[in-house]
Amino acid sequence: MRMTATLTIVLGMAHFAMAQLDQPPPPRYQVESNLPAFPQSAPKEALTSAIRAMEGNRFDYLAAHLLEPGFVDAQVTQRVPLVEATAEKELRFRRDAQRQNPQDVTPRNRLPDEPSAFAKVVAEHARVLAFRVLVRDIQDTLADNPSHLKDLRRFARVAEIPANGNAAAVTLPTLPGRGVYFQLVEKRWYLLDGQQPPVAPAPPAPAPGN
Repeated sequence: MRMTATLTIVLGMAHFAMAQLDQPPPPRYQVESNLPAFPQSAPKEALTSAIRAMEGNRFDYLAAHLLEPGFVDAQVTQRVPLVEATAEKELRFRRDAQRQNPQDVTPRNRLPDEPSAFAKVVAEHARVLAFRVLVRDIQDTLADNPSHLKDLRRFARVAEIPANGNAAAVTLPTLPGRGVYFQLVEKRWYLLDGQQPPVAPAPPAPAPGN
């Protein structure tokens, strides 16, 4: 009986672990992830998914889930001052409407009256608005430079993009000085901004006495 109980616990833990692995990435900036449509388990997949997102006018998905998260977060932070006043104005208007019609508001969607709690909600909303500004900037840049997408398609024709630890790069002799670079973050590959390759992982330190 004890062995059966132990086996049940172990199997239950294994099932839980598999369920955890199967969990999709969380939303970013209110954009849901969709790994079946935009896989990124390998550098070539990430590049193909980025092209698919651009061709399908899914620049929000490109920025939220396919570009390197640290770069995107930094770009959003830079744009927050541009939208802070708008974010606060929008939420104050929404909170006033909720006060006038409390029966139409669920507890989950109710905006707080307490100043610090309200300021936190405003800050979160400002980051979402700043993200939307970033998405428009990316879309405008690609519209002004259609050769960027054309070049990405050429890079995507490479049969395989080899990885070196958590970094990868693809270059072409026909496009000197150009390349697409990738970073592995939490088992998913992301495109890096710019033309500089990522820093290669440092080699392991030698064992003492060697």
